[in-house]
Order: sequence, then C-alpha cells, then structure tokens
Amino acid sequence: MQCQLSLSIDDPGERAAELARVSHTLIRLEIGSLADDIITPLSRLIEEPEEYRHEWEFAIKKRHQGRPDPDDGLIRRDGGPGDEPDERFDRKFVFMYRPRLDWLLTWRGVDRKGYAPLLTACEQLMKRCRIALLPIVQELDVRLPGHQFELHFMNAIMLQQDAIRAIIYDAGHPQGAIAKPHTDRDFLTIQVAESRPGMRFGKARTLYRWSPGTALVFTGKKIAAHTGGEVAALEHDVVETETVGGGRWSLIYFGHITLPAGVTIPHGE
Repeated sequence: MQCQLSLSIDDPGERAAELARVSHTLIRLEIGSLADDIITPLSRLIEEPEEYRHEWEFAIKKRHQGRPDPDDGLIRRDGGPGDEPDERFDRKFVFMYRPRLDWLLTWRGVDRKGYAPLLTACEQLMKRCRIALLPIVQELDVRLPGHQFELHFMNAIMLQQDAIRAIIYDAGHPQGAIAKPHTDRDFLTIQVAESRPGMRFGKARTLYRWSPGTALVFTGKKIAAHTGGEVAALEHDVVETETVGGGRWSLIYFGHITLPAGVTIPHGE
C-alpha cells in the first residue's frame, strides 16, 4: 500500500481533522534547495577525521544503559544487540539540530571549517516547518477543545525544544527493516524529505513516497498524552528498498509541546 495525496492538501482544517482521525496527513511544504543545502555539507562532515567529528557531538540530557547518550550535533549510531534492527542504533549518521547547537559549538570552541551554512540551512528549514504546522495546530484546538495546543506549541518553540534531524544511513544495508516499529516522543513529526522510499506507517505498513513540495505530518506520544489517548501516536518503521547506490537519507522535523503538570510520556525518539 502506498500513501495517496489528498485533494485538500492546502486546507489546515481538513489536515487537522485527518490528524485527529487517522494520526497522519499530507501538507504542502516548499523547501526549495534546503535538502541539498543540508545533506551535501553533512555528507562532507561525516567524512572528516573521527576526532573532528566528535567535536560536533554533544550529550546534553539523555543517558542510555548508564552512560551519556549524545543527542545534539553529529551522532554515530551502530547496529543494536546482535545487529538486530533498532530505531536508536541502526547503522547511520544522525545530525540533530536544535537552536542551541550553534551556541554549543561556540562554547566548545569548534572550528566550523566552512560548515556554518549547514547550521543556517537547518535553521531555515525549522522556520518553514513551524510556519507550516501553526495553522494546523490552531485548527486542532478547534476540533479538540480544552488542550490549548497552540499555547503549548509556542511555549515549546520558545524553550527551543523542537529539532531538525538529518539521517544518512550506511550504504550496503540488505533489503528489509533498518528501524523497528516505534512511535516518536514529540507532538507532531514532519517527514520533510528523503532520497528514496523507506518509511512505512500504520498497521498496514503504508510505504510513504515523498513528492517535492509536500510532506507527511504524523502524531507523536505528546499529543496522545495530552488527549488521554483520544489521538494515538502513529507507529512507523524504516525499511531499505534498494541494495545498490549510496545510503538512504531523510530529513525530519520534530515539533514539541509543553506538557501539563503530572502528564508524562514513555521513552521514545
């Protein structure tokens, strides 16, 4: 099964209604050259000497199995236990951009070596994603009153909680799963762009095929927590569909909301 383009893609009210009903929707999202502006320098960065790459890696808050777990900047992920597919440790490079990354690089005294445009492109993409989501978030408040999604979404932006994630998977993965089924820890995720199909979603494992000028928006754990499960987080996975050529890449936006006191969510991406 493949994802089909909705005829009402430009209507935020219908997009919000579809999100509330089936946990995913297609939106209009024009990104121009930003995918190339991010992936091209990132491809150079991952070829830098390992010592330099580690200067771009920051462990701010997460811990995994009792050790610091990098969650900002350039992060290397390798296969999970026994090389089993794992959404956190399939073989890839991850570039996680939050607005604080530029400050972190300055604080550490990292020589950007011409990679400043990479940060600028991530910042610009983040702004476009925020602008695209805002009218949908406002319509969610109409359809699901009492949750104040717009307020919590803007609070999360002011707290710099949202993120752009660029992923470059290793070349040579065999066909099949490269990230096991999981749900995201955020409010709304945007699958912004990808080099080839691979992301599947829902119980039917619908294969998403990106078309430039559009993007897939889907729900995360925070909207499920806010609504007491009325809106479910969308389960998804990633598969490799080709065995030749370079590694698959993708661009993702994670939009967050602040949570009311006492509301918690389980661990996730």
